[in-house]
Amino acid sequence: MDTFSKKDLSILFELDKNARSPLNRIAKKLKTSQQGLAYKIKKFEEHKTIINYHVFIDYACFGYSGYKVIFSLHSLKKEQIESFLKNIESHSSVLSIFELGGQWDYMVLFAHKNASRCNKELHTLLSQFPKLIKNYFVLTNIASYEMGRKYLSEQVSYSHLFIIGGDKEQAKIDFIEQKLLKEMYENPRIPYVKLAAKYHLNPKTVISKIKKLQTQGVIKGYGANIDCSGYGYLAQKIFFTFSSLSLEKEDELMKFFRQQEHVIRVSKTFGKWDYEIDVEIKDLKEFQKFCYQLRSQFSEFIQNLEICPVFKYHKQNSLPYTFFSEIL
Repeated sequence: MDTFSKKDLSILFELDKNARSPLNRIAKKLKTSQQGLAYKIKKFEEHKTIINYHVFIDYACFGYSGYKVIFSLHSLKKEQIESFLKNIESHSSVLSIFELGGQWDYMVLFAHKNASRCNKELHTLLSQFPKLIKNYFVLTNIASYEMGRKYLSEQVSYSHLFIIGGDKEQAKIDFIEQKLLKEMYENPRIPYVKLAAKYHLNPKTVISKIKKLQTQGVIKGYGANIDCSGYGYLAQKIFFTFSSLSLEKEDELMKFFRQQEHVIRVSKTFGKWDYEIDVEIKDLKEFQKFCYQLRSQFSEFIQNLEICPVFKYHKQNSLPYTFFSEIL
């Protein structure tokens, strides 16, 4: 799909905001036919503008922490990269893989219940590719603030914010809720009536159980993994460190990011960098303006800043799949 209309972007916005929204509701809101809407979505999926759908599950509710490993590789030969990616994608603890530009080639998000387990898995990986991996560093992901793709819509008042990670009370879920969570993980758009039929439950029971998971903060939302290059946008990551940032200034910084329609995610990290910002934006000129605004407004606090273009999402999940094998 070469050109995207405002309505096309609005469709993506609605699915990014809530991938479980019924098509008839989206069609009514956008004043289009349900048949035409279904056709558009199918095309988005075929052309990989919509890569897949996911349920946002807060891994911290089950005792997991996020560890981001950023790799620089010696070689970019196709066969070696394919072998490397295939290996990483097979790890059930890997939640996401980003292909980067600049001096770093890949960012991999692992989820483990402690740093020791992550360290063991990382060193096993390093031993398997000693000639390929040139350098790496690790960031502990303290918390990620999901802000949504506000730029896709003219609804400037829309506020989309929830937090993954951080200090969370451990969730207690029963066997049926575990089964339902696994089904939602594997198929985020599955109708409740199908879930009810599969497990011989009343649909009202399924809805009640899902609402409980949402109230507990286990399920944060439902979204679409979107490749913004499909409609001509650029994806960029900004890493930076701060000096002596007070809580008041940190609140001011977060308010600044929430007001920027092109900031889709802000992650607080521990390690080489203090913050990681995900930006999707129209072109380099607009991105340069954004960076200038950030640096000028917080110039007395920003120490170091590094920019990495994001070329591709290879994997994006929200919970290690081993979680389900451990509890079911």
